[in-house]
Amino acid sequence: MKRKKPQNLDKLNCNYRVSIKTSCLSPFITYDRITLVFGNVTRYQTVYINSMGGIRLERCLTDVVIIEGPCQDKICKMTIFRSGSVYNYDSWIVEYVTVEDYKNPPITFYYEPNYIIPDDGVGYGPDYCHGD
Repeated sequence: MKRKKPQNLDKLNCNYRVSIKTSCLSPFITYDRITLVFGNVTRYQTVYINSMGGIRLERCLTDVVIIEGPCQDKICKMTIFRSGSVYNYDSWIVEYVTVEDYKNPPITFYYEPNYIIPDDGVGYGPDYCHGD
């Protein structure tokens, strides 16, 4: 039997499976640029940007993306930025984001129901690093 080496341990980058659940109260589709930044207790390291060429984050759906980013210890914080609204009514609402890596259990970051991430240049999201 061939033994498998854990993912990317000889590299600087690792793969992350990220599931993004869009609220049923969101517009049918978003044209906003959605940026996800997640990290561990010491820093934010991994970024995913959804732009015009990426997934559209449709209402009531869970979109899954594979992100390559720096390998890091247990992920415990997530920040979402929303920008570039093409239409005034484009107010994307996230329910939750789940991040899976190669060595830790999946972690789910929940957002307040019906909360529209403002298009104000500030990131919003939970920090579970210190049990807050």
